[in-house]
Amino acid sequence: MVASPRLSLTEVGLSAAADAAWRLLIRAPDLTLADLSATAGLSLTTTSDVVDELGAAGLLRRADAPLGWVPVEPTVAVERRIAAEQRQLAERMSALSAMRADLADLNAEFSRGCERLAPRMEMEILTGLDNIRAYLAAASTNAKVEILSMMTRVSMEGLECARPVDFGSLARGVAGRTLVDSAALDDPERVAYFEALSAVGEKTRAVPTVPARMLIYDREFAVLPVDASDIGRAAVVVRAHTIVGSLHFLFEQLWADAAPLFVPAHNSDRPDGRSARVLELLAMGRKDESIARSLGVGVRTVRRDVAELMTALGEKTRAATVAAAIRRGWLATEPETAAGSVVPDQRRYEHA
Repeated sequence: MVASPRLSLTEVGLSAAADAAWRLLIRAPDLTLADLSATAGLSLTTTSDVVDELGAAGLLRRADAPLGWVPVEPTVAVERRIAAEQRQLAERMSALSAMRADLADLNAEFSRGCERLAPRMEMEILTGLDNIRAYLAAASTNAKVEILSMMTRVSMEGLECARPVDFGSLARGVAGRTLVDSAALDDPERVAYFEALSAVGEKTRAVPTVPARMLIYDREFAVLPVDASDIGRAAVVVRAHTIVGSLHFLFEQLWADAAPLFVPAHNSDRPDGRSARVLELLAMGRKDESIARSLGVGVRTVRRDVAELMTALGEKTRAATVAAAIRRGWLATEPETAAGSVVPDQRRYEHA
């Protein structure tokens, strides 16, 4: 039979010397200080300190005995120590929980601090995969309008790490467009991931070759790997407007010639005619007067059409209405199938 580990006072904050002396006194409470010192193999000074330690911990009590102390009944003494340790542990756990609860506010303050510094930092280097992923997650969380992505053969581990961030930004109404290197479509798992994103509003197209991994947030800054062969080693954050503008121009040129990877499902409730055109112009940021001039109708007619779109989508603001229309597929530009189901576009295989 394997013996169970014996109780040790070190588990409740006492020294190993105190534990040894306490056990000796339990068996022989009539020991003198000199006897206890010799039996425990401790100096007289150390033995005296140990006796004081046991007394302060409530394991000994004053009595008419050679040592001046006798042991308290172990069940009473040790249970008292265990209860004290449990109280301290509960207080510690409560403090840690409170600290964790403060993280959201601290992260918000951190983001605001970064925003103050960002205009002064036109370029920034991020090192280490964990740091890069944390930065991208924060950037996606703070994005307001659109995230553009050029995707090379990213590992499935990387895609799974990005899943909550990708789906979270789409759920908030942030538009997403992704260019995928055709070589990345050889893996069915990757195709399934892009298909799942497409189903909730992401627009994905394939090109024969993606020149580099790249993300552009709200056309304000871009993130690129320093080394294309090792994207986890380091990344550069670019905020210089001329460079970001050039990268955005490159993306749009590739996007215009790319083949849609998935086509949206047919929406029987999608607006048509003038309402559809009003929605498209609204998504472009046009004002009511500008929309009215483009369509040759009165401003009141445009406002009525906008109000009907907001009601149909259950939104109260124009920005939210456009975001909801994107999620529902009303603003999709890719062609529909006759059957009306979301299917992979066969043209993507032409680039494989």
